[in-house]
Amino acid sequence: MREEGAAENLASGIYGTILSTALIAAYSEDPGSDPLQVAVAVVVTAAVFWIAHAYADVLARGLVGTGGAGFAQARAELAREWPLVLGSLPPVLPLLLGPLGVISDDSAETAGIATGIAMLAVWGMAIARRRGSGLIGIATSAGVSVLFGIVVVGLKSLVA
Repeated sequence: MREEGAAENLASGIYGTILSTALIAAYSEDPGSDPLQVAVAVVVTAAVFWIAHAYADVLARGLVGTGGAGFAQARAELAREWPLVLGSLPPVLPLLLGPLGVISDDSAETAGIATGIAMLAVWGMAIARRRGSGLIGIATSAGVSVLFGIVVVGLKSLVA
């Protein structure tokens, strides 16, 4: 069960990275928004998803009789889903460089998206390495993860 819990934490972290990267890509299309507004929107959205995931799990466990819907269960689920918020933060951090005047607003948004895609590559490499894959397998896993990130970013054009 411990391995399953670690996988759930990792999945939540990866989900947070995907969520924030997609949101940065979508919000960056709005000419009226600046990187600080995008950063706040992404962090707030990640927090909403964090609470929603925990709430849904508490309710589901209560309905199927595998756990109570009390405060202790809610606290445990919030803790279990916290990696979703943590995983969303690396792509957000470069957004703060725009308002600080380190780089332009457009560059900050691009850096946020690039950071998210790079994080997905790192996740892919780490997973392939953990599986004992060789260099080609690690590179392939990283490439597939990057391609997934690019597809997610590209899909935002359908809704933006």
